Amino acid sequence: MVPGLFDAAELGGLRAGIVDVMYRHDWIAGPGDTAPGPRAQRDGGDGWWHGYTGIQSLEALHRLGHGTRLLALMTGVFGTEVLSHNRRIVSLTLPGYGVPPHQDYVSVQGSADTLTVWVPLDDRAAQSAAIRLLPIGGEPGLLKLAWCDGISAGIAVEPGSGWEQPRVRVGDAVIYHGLAVHELLPNRDDHYRISCELRFQPRADPVCRASMKPHHYPRVPGWPSLTGGWPTGRWITAEDGVTLAPFQLPRQIDRWHSDLTVPPTRLLRSGGARDGGGPAGFR
Repeated sequence: MVPGLFDAAELGGLRAGIVDVMYRHDWIAGPGDTAPGPRAQRDGGDGWWHGYTGIQSLEALHRLGHGTRLLALMTGVFGTEVLSHNRRIVSLTLPGYGVPPHQDYVSVQGSADTLTVWVPLDDRAAQSAAIRLLPIGGEPGLLKLAWCDGISAGIAVEPGSGWEQPRVRVGDAVIYHGLAVHELLPNRDDHYRISCELRFQPRADPVCRASMKPHHYPRVPGWPSLTGGWPTGRWITAEDGVTLAPFQLPRQIDRWHSDLTVPPTRLLRSGGARDGGGPAGFR
């Protein structure tokens, strides 16, 4: 966990933009009230795409991935030039929902050393300790997935496995490796829980083409549409000069861990220790 990595006022501005889009689509009860409204949506629902396109068109979301302090931190971790993924995710978690244990590499691919920066955008996401992680132990690799509810897939984790549950506040960030098992706990509040995810990797490593596109592309339109009206396009990294890798899609969910090829990692040693010491899989 990195305390105070982001300016709380900047995050407040981003949150206000997201909540405004939610209100205009009747996802919430009223202006600034994030209790679910008459047309409340879960990610990927029938009425999701137009509203989420509005969220993905917020310049403030994509500017967040190029903050000076954030890029300096990532450069220090990797020890080389950094690539900020264009695919930036906003999580709007309805009451009663969460995300089961999983590893980001399965859906991100590309570099084995992609790091995710999880950023709570409201006090509900922060104070509820919505995220928890397992330190990486043993030989880093992928674990077996199974369907949880016909919609989500997750990793079965034995009770007492040593979850780490960082306590954060708005402005703090949780940073974890693409092979780290983590989950977003079910939302026990009666309001949406709002957070976002930013991803980074060494620029010289291959990057999956999907990581350079908008989140949920092509259901969400491409950058020419989303960035219309922005005063600058500098928050979206051009694909020129990076090595693009294809996305591997095994046919059976329970074979992803064995069928996917994971490149060697330079951030994690065998046995789970990070090169800098300390628990592997998160900071």
